[in-house]
Amino acid sequence: MEIAAGDTWEDITDPWVFGRDGGGVVISGGQSDQAQRPAPGRCDFEVNNQGGRFSPRNPLSPYYGLIGRNTPARVALRGPGRHMAVPDTAGARAYVPSSAALNVTADLDVRVDVALDRLPAQWPATATLSTPWSPAEQPLIGRYLTSPGTPMWALLLGTDGTLTLRWYLGSSLSTDEASTEAVPYVSGGRFAARATLDVDNGTGEHVVTFYTAPSLAGPWAQLGEPVTVAGSTAIDQTGSADLRVGDVDGIRPPGAGRWYAAEVRDGIGGTVLADPDFTVPAVGAGSFADDAGRTWTLEGGAAVTDWYTRFTGEIPAWPSRWDTSGQDVWIPVRAAGILRRYQQRTKPLQSALLRAVTAHAATLAYWPLEDGADATQAASALAGGPAAAISGLEMGAVSSLPSSADLPQIGTSGATLRATLPALPDPSIGWRAETAYLLDEAPAILRGWWRVATSGGGIARITGYIGGGEARIRLHDGAGTIVAEATTTDTDALAAAVGRWCRVRITAAPSGGTWTYTVRWTPIGESQTWSVSVNVAGFTRPVRVDCVWNAEMAGMALGHVTLVNDPATSVYGPNTGGPDTAFAGERATTRLQRLAEEEGVPMSVAGIASASAAMGPQRPARLMDLIWECVEADGGLLSERRTTLGLQYRARHLLYNQPARMVLDYAQQQLAPGLQTEDDDDHLANDVTVSRVDGSSARAVLGSGALSVLAPPLGVGLYDHAATVNVASDTALAGIAGWLLHLGTWDEPRYPLVRVDFGNERAAALIPEFLELQSGDRIEVTNPPVWLPPGVISVRLLGFREDSAQYRLEAAFNCAAAGPWTVATVAATDPADDAAPVRVATDGCELYVGIDETETALVLQTGSGTPWATSLGPTGGTGEADDFPIRMAVGGETIEVSALESLAWDDFSRSVSNSWGTSPTGQAWFESGGAASDRSVNGSEGLITLASSPTTIRFQLVPFTLADTEVLATLTPSQLAAGASFIPAVILRVTGSTFYQCRIRLATSGAISMDVTRVTTVIGSAGATPYTYTAGTALGVRVRVDGHRVRGRVWPTTLPEPGGWWVDQTVVTSPIDTGLVGVAAAALSGNTNVSPQFGFDDFEITNPQFCAVTRSINGIVKEHAAGAPVELADPAVPGL
Repeated sequence: MEIAAGDTWEDITDPWVFGRDGGGVVISGGQSDQAQRPAPGRCDFEVNNQGGRFSPRNPLSPYYGLIGRNTPARVALRGPGRHMAVPDTAGARAYVPSSAALNVTADLDVRVDVALDRLPAQWPATATLSTPWSPAEQPLIGRYLTSPGTPMWALLLGTDGTLTLRWYLGSSLSTDEASTEAVPYVSGGRFAARATLDVDNGTGEHVVTFYTAPSLAGPWAQLGEPVTVAGSTAIDQTGSADLRVGDVDGIRPPGAGRWYAAEVRDGIGGTVLADPDFTVPAVGAGSFADDAGRTWTLEGGAAVTDWYTRFTGEIPAWPSRWDTSGQDVWIPVRAAGILRRYQQRTKPLQSALLRAVTAHAATLAYWPLEDGADATQAASALAGGPAAAISGLEMGAVSSLPSSADLPQIGTSGATLRATLPALPDPSIGWRAETAYLLDEAPAILRGWWRVATSGGGIARITGYIGGGEARIRLHDGAGTIVAEATTTDTDALAAAVGRWCRVRITAAPSGGTWTYTVRWTPIGESQTWSVSVNVAGFTRPVRVDCVWNAEMAGMALGHVTLVNDPATSVYGPNTGGPDTAFAGERATTRLQRLAEEEGVPMSVAGIASASAAMGPQRPARLMDLIWECVEADGGLLSERRTTLGLQYRARHLLYNQPARMVLDYAQQQLAPGLQTEDDDDHLANDVTVSRVDGSSARAVLGSGALSVLAPPLGVGLYDHAATVNVASDTALAGIAGWLLHLGTWDEPRYPLVRVDFGNERAAALIPEFLELQSGDRIEVTNPPVWLPPGVISVRLLGFREDSAQYRLEAAFNCAAAGPWTVATVAATDPADDAAPVRVATDGCELYVGIDETETALVLQTGSGTPWATSLGPTGGTGEADDFPIRMAVGGETIEVSALESLAWDDFSRSVSNSWGTSPTGQAWFESGGAASDRSVNGSEGLITLASSPTTIRFQLVPFTLADTEVLATLTPSQLAAGASFIPAVILRVTGSTFYQCRIRLATSGAISMDVTRVTTVIGSAGATPYTYTAGTALGVRVRVDGHRVRGRVWPTTLPEPGGWWVDQTVVTSPIDTGLVGVAAAALSGNTNVSPQFGFDDFEITNPQFCAVTRSINGIVKEHAAGAPVELADPAVPGL
């Protein structure tokens, strides 16, 4: 335990702490519940205060004047392993002196294994090279020092948590490339990062690829996409910088934290040039040699240690306690995380415009006009600035400008505003006087709009006018005579000036030997501007905003009156996305970083901005409320950093598909008693409405299923939930509502508390993993007891409580289900990351035939959804090679599908006469109608020849009796029909002499249509298609029967398959329930073709489907009846 006594950290650890009433240190933090915001961290312990050692007001205390309210404090535990601790101080590093032996010959492969205190970093409060508290690059390792020596390369952590590889080309020229994704880790958590540079990939390009892993031992997972750049490259080999980790360049914030290892290789996977392992040297070692023979020196406070910081916070009070004898004097210390202090800040932040304009160095004068309703003058926002005189303004009447507090409007009788302006620092460059305003419509006659009184150059005032179909600038002298004027009647310009918030300004700018005076207006949030100008010889300086508005201008709102010296400088920010729009459209992570910078908040914000929510306008509110707006809009996780004072935000997209950071084996008794499970309705939300501040709303409802709004037993009944988010657009609401519905209807038991006693020797081996855990990490519990659901318990760490003493280390983790955060990825399965699902579940799949405990061949029927992707088929299967195996769930049993194919399929890759023989799936085709010689297989097609009697239907059937089914095939006629149409067909439910047909009508004109028949009786009308055919045209055919509804579509195979159905008919009279399936060919009466042939290929009964499985993956095996639902064990659910 340490406290900051002034500028020095003092170790106040006292064995007395552990001897009194069981003693020890209790640390807690994070969320107690998944629906709650995190509580400030707490660290409770007692200190011996005999003699008043820790009494801040005791003059005899050694800490007198050095401790008091919010004294910084930190607590560390001694771990089982070592590392190099790099403090956040300049010069803290480990290094190897420069030598040619460290040079790479071409390609570079660099790796680090580290737990950063700040991920990402900020510039410190004392920064001079950049704005204090702004996001900062953080060099991790490199030969990067610019003096002495010349730089060569470096691996850096970017301001959003991405990785950057930078290298020098010579002559001080550098280039760099950044990863397309941020590292999926957080401050204080251990991870490994790797970058490779292929200087020439053989095709005239160079490629940078990034990876991450739990440690240097791997497994490595590629981070985003490789960055490929045209042209080869090379690393400057004349550089002479030392190889460093920690403080690499002496300029940017150092890579402070725990360092475990690093590695530099000559070539990708090539010869090791340096490989320091900081877990090997003894505690306190100042130097050591790595396995490559490089001698590393530690300096600047970097040290090998086995201490792990568990809490960093502040002690707000030192309440002394004693017994009646006075022999026992102690202080029950309760240190708090930084959230406590920020949550106590109750004053709302000022409006976005006021904050931006006052902070801008160019602002010479500023009257926000945000004064209260009873104000009789308008205060200046600048220290020492004079108040503006007002009359007739209805103060605080308008609240429609999001970037401002309430503003005044001109009263019904008109109004005046007079504000004295300061002298210009540099009159030679001109000036700019400006205000924001809202004018619903222009007056019917020309009226004053914006006016500045001036002095010099024969000009006494400059006025902008609007109304009567024009906008005008007019310059008057002291006698009221017009010196110059100009007018515009441009309808677009005039329309832009009304009906919305705008800014209007009068500017003076030198123009050769004359001066240009301009009235210019800009709609807020747009880049287009309009203006009207005059040129005169003399310069006039502004002395007063001097506006007199007539009654015709009543209702015009205005505010944020400014003066700047440079006419080209706007103190309102950019025209779009800046302060005057209240930063509307700003990304959540960007807003958090900006708020931290503006308010001096130590906060690490990890996540790529473009992947976070686009925010609505930032209205005046408390700092923490503004921070929470970002968190709730984006859906990420806010917590306190544990290793250094500050906050941490982990963007939503970085919480997806995490690997487990700690795995506990219940069967090995690695858990302490008290594993809680709740299968209840806490946090259940099946009807979610999400609204936007001052916007619309969207609703998502779970209409069917176990947790749906349906009354029990079909569902659970209505559990509605409403949320309001400050996002930029109403279009974002549907996705947010869907995501909250997904979280609120996740159907598995809750495990709100997981406890571990690391004093248990079975759990002690997990202490290294425990010391790396951070809020938001995933924990797994394997081999749960038989009275719990089978399979791995996967939870997210939300909050924690640690209790430690000399011989005690216990932890309790507040958790929520991790399953909802395992979301779809658009990629092949990564062997290093089996937590990222890439398979989307179909709807309504069930067992077609019941199975016993031993059956390993299943038949699956899909209802309303698309059949499963297949591993085999006439075209090789519809899935990818790495789609299998697939884990599915049926009746609580997890099965693994190794092969999945259509129930029957045929590619006709054989030669057979007088029959179609046997398909690759083992079904023997059988024929009906016509002669056997009418059938053959030619190695690529199954042929039916209408050798005689073309009206006779030739059937080709497979021996499955099916009800609902879908058939897919390719059909090719050898001739154009003559005399009457050909009618090849897909045959369904053949029972005796009855059957359904979905016929493809190939007309003599080349037209194609479809109809449905029961035997030969046409049901309803035929369905036309837009296609035509000729001899040899290959046609795709898909036919589906559900109940007694028959649907079909046909298309030339040279075109994409259409989405709709050309024919859709329901058989009502004498329906047929089940029967055989196949294809057929015939012609209508009157056909005159001679021996036309119909080639069938790529035949599939796509539904039902057959699969080969391994049973009891989760330890459960049992009988399952026909109709039992079948679903993915780990379905790919899209993230928000």
